Order: sequence, then structure tokens, then C-alpha cells
Amino acid sequence: MYKMDFIILVNIGGVLMLTLKNMSEILNSLPDPTFILTKAGRYVEIFGGKDLRYYHDASKLVGLSVTDVLNTEKSDWFLGKIKEALKTNKLLITEYNLSRKDVKGLDDDGPSNIIYFEGRIQPLNFSVEGEPAVLWQATNITQRYQLEEKLRTISETDPLTGIWNRRYFYQMIEKQKGVANRSLLPMSLLMLDIDHFKVINDQWGHKIGDLVLSEVVKVMLDCIRESDLIIRWGGEEFLIFMVKSGLAAAACVAEKLRLRIESYSFINDIKVRVSIGYVQWDTVNKNIEETIANADTALYLAKSEGRNCIKAYSG
Repeated sequence: MYKMDFIILVNIGGVLMLTLKNMSEILNSLPDPTFILTKAGRYVEIFGGKDLRYYHDASKLVGLSVTDVLNTEKSDWFLGKIKEALKTNKLLITEYNLSRKDVKGLDDDGPSNIIYFEGRIQPLNFSVEGEPAVLWQATNITQRYQLEEKLRTISETDPLTGIWNRRYFYQMIEKQKGVANRSLLPMSLLMLDIDHFKVINDQWGHKIGDLVLSEVVKVMLDCIRESDLIIRWGGEEFLIFMVKSGLAAAACVAEKLRLRIESYSFINDIKVRVSIGYVQWDTVNKNIEETIANADTALYLAKSEGRNCIKAYSG
């Protein structure tokens, strides 16, 4: 234990003397919890965490290890971050989340929602009970994270129909390409356009036209798998991205979509027909822009041959 009985702080007014008890009280008043953790992951001391909106009393953790408290995957992650901070000997800032399933012994008693934290991990320049150690400050950022997620979702979805937009599509497509190349499984694109949609808008007005668009999306969502994606490409045009699907599967889905939309009872008994072009994505030899252009070519062929039909790209 430390031998000194007080700490001297110099300020503008002179010398301020604080006892270790005073300093301990100050540290324990911090709104966010701060842990002293050894390299082996043992909780040596815990300060703060007085913001009761987010934190419970964590004093019972002292003497335990992260392996006693967290499941294997999460405790390994914590130990890895401690070692990383000690190796670089610099402040490490990271973000992480904890859920009820991550903490041992909580079962159904823990919080039902995932909680997000920012961890600030500062290596200490002295050993603690014979071990290298870090000061780990955990700040609850759940509200900020949820706001960021909400803003991200707003920026990546179509406000009318609620489905994904082009921005999201281009963000996710390279990842999907990598998955396809590793798994050697095919992927396909369908380009769907509502036939004579301008006539619907002109006859019934844009408000009814918007309802028709939303209903078309509802029918489409009922016809595809959860792993497939529908993107509003623009106006009355939609892109359907199908994973693990070759040209034959794309043809089946395209015809299913066409028939379901043709037979659906739309508002005001409006008759809706669609044309669809489809193509398999050769991820090795074609980039996504070429593949979209090919799907569009197939769609143009469907429209030129009378609409209300499906056509594959044959180039």
C-alpha cells in the first residue's frame, strides 16, 4: 500500500492539500465507472459509476477476473485490448457493447437491450500488485449510438417505402462480392419497372401513385427471401439483389413477382403491371456497374416486347 497520507495540489491560490480519503471520494464521484485492470484481467479497484441512469454498483467485481464475469468471447476481447494498450503504452480508445448474454449469471435479470460503451484504456507506468495494469474508463454511449444508427438508417432508406436506397446498396455490395467469391455461390440482379406508371399518376394523382408504389413493395417483400434485398433505384424502378441464386432462380422469382403484382388488388382497383430484366452477376469478370447495366438492358428488352413480361440478359 502507498505510504503517503495526503496529496499536494498546486493551484493559482496557493497549495491545496487533499488526503487520500478526499481523493478516493473524488474518484468515486465520477459519473462513469473507471477500473484498474491487470494484464491478466483482474479487477483491482473500481471508481465512479455514479450516473444511476446507466450503471449499477460494480464494487463486487474487485478481486474477480474478466473471465469470471464475461463469457469466453467477450473476456478474450477485453484481455486482448488490455494487452494491446500495454504493448503500445499509449491511450487506446475503443467502442464495444455488452448484452445480457455476455455477462455470466444474469440470465433474464439483466438489461434486455444491448448497451454500448466507449472504453478509454490508459496503461499505468507502475505495476499493481506485481502486474502491469491499465486504467479502463467505460462511458455509456448507447443514446449516441442509437441516434447515429437512426441517422444512418434515414440516410440509407427510401422515406416513402422504407426499403434500402442506392447509397446502402453501394456500401454493401463489395462485401457481398467478397462473400460470393469465397463461397463460389452465384448472385443475381433483377431490375423491375412499373409499366405506364405515369398514367397512374396522371389519372389518380401522386398521392395515390405513392400508395401504389408502397403496395408494390409490400408484394415484392412477400415474394423474396429474407436474405434478398429490394432497393428503390429511382421513381418506379426497383433493383432486387438475390444472394446464392443463379439465373434459373432469378427467372422463377421474376415471374412470381410479375404474376403476384398483376393479380394483386391495388387501391381503387388500379391494375398494375411490371416488366423485369434479370442477370446473373459474374463477380470475377464483371463489376457491379456492368451488371446493373446488363439488367437494365434486359428490362429494356422486356418493355420493347410489349411490357408485362420478364427477360434475361443474354449478352
